[in-house]
Amino acid sequence: MNESELLQLIATGECEYIDFKRELNLKEPRQKAEFIKDVIALANSAKTNGFLLIGIDDDKLINGIESLQEEQI
Repeated sequence: MNESELLQLIATGECEYIDFKRELNLKEPRQKAEFIKDVIALANSAKTNGFLLIGIDDDKLINGIESLQEEQI
């Protein structure tokens, strides 16, 4: 996926196959469960590819993330 395609997804906004997360917190079991729930919901509802975009808030603002450790996921 290139930058243009990513910006197009953000412009589309949240829908059955696109979900935004301002940040990814996986320190607590409840936070991990919420993340898993979101991934499963995308997998079950999307007719094509589903996208979970981290670093984007609900208003389509790109906040980015400072770091994301692979071990967290």
